[in-house]
Amino acid sequence: MIVFLIICVVVFAIYCIIMLVLSLSLCGSKQQISVKEAFSIIIAARNEEDHIVSALKALKNQSVRAESIIVVDDHSEDNTLALAMEFSKQNPEMQISVLKSDGKGKKDAWKTAISVADTEMILCLDADCTVGDTWAETMLFSKTSIIRMISAPVLYAEKLSFLQKLLSAELLFLVSGGAAAACLHLPVQVSGAGLLFCKKDFLDFYNSDYGKNHQHGDDVFFMQFLIHQYGRKSIAFSSNASSLVRTDAPRTISAFLKQRLRWASKAVSYRSILPFIFAFFLIMSNAFFLLAVPCFFIYKDPIFLQLAVSKLLSDIILPAVAAYRWKHKFSGVAQLVLAIIYPFYLLWMGILLVFNKKSTWKGRS
Repeated sequence: MIVFLIICVVVFAIYCIIMLVLSLSLCGSKQQISVKEAFSIIIAARNEEDHIVSALKALKNQSVRAESIIVVDDHSEDNTLALAMEFSKQNPEMQISVLKSDGKGKKDAWKTAISVADTEMILCLDADCTVGDTWAETMLFSKTSIIRMISAPVLYAEKLSFLQKLLSAELLFLVSGGAAAACLHLPVQVSGAGLLFCKKDFLDFYNSDYGKNHQHGDDVFFMQFLIHQYGRKSIAFSSNASSLVRTDAPRTISAFLKQRLRWASKAVSYRSILPFIFAFFLIMSNAFFLLAVPCFFIYKDPIFLQLAVSKLLSDIILPAVAAYRWKHKFSGVAQLVLAIIYPFYLLWMGILLVFNKKSTWKGRS
């Protein structure tokens, strides 16, 4: 028991320190100010007839206007293309171009858009997302000569059901961790749903072999390519609330799990050890949490309960800080419930990763 207790104390102590450092880094992050640059906005869309018009409407009243907005249809099987073209005709002042992808997948769709963009600076937005009127301006103001890529916080739109609050809490936990790590110049993730980068950098990445075996996850592989080329300080995260990107939460648990499995499956091709270090301590802390609770009842030693409570508090503090910074509604109850069930969620995800066959996403395997 003594050996196990010592291991528990060490694991929980390291985890709590990591979460505290991440929380402090997010608290202390500051917005950079730079000169405005000409930019283009690109949107890759596949089967997004329910969202594409909302995304374009969100770009209509931006405080700084893009040189052009380029929508690339990735072989949609619905009315996405027609709706985008109709919106373009109705809003000629927005300079919207609607194209068909030359290839297959988001990476090729981006390539199609970027190839015709007239600016070096590129902002991308997912077709199922919406942003505030100062989103583009805020992202541009985060750019410096050293930074090559800036990611925006992407969270689920605020909903009423407890399930949606729980899913929102899970995404807030993931995004806040990625944002805080980037503030420490230890980037582990970015989101292509809201991203700023240079045209030349993407074309260089496109011609590299990073992520060549995956039709998804191009944002993270692009990030790792830039880290290899320019170092970790070339990646930044915009922590300003105005840069927040919102998207709808998955409608079912099945859709949610498929999305997370898709994210996790690309990890085998990562070329950075950082995501695995963070994942190791996350898994270890949750595994020992599962053991600490029954040990409290078996050995009647309050230290096991204290360790479990410290882990739960650590899981809540970082999302709470992020929610405050991004002016996102925070549900302490949902975040606490998530922290309690997260070990079981990780275990289930691990089982699915081992036994899951190739899944489909928007009609593609």
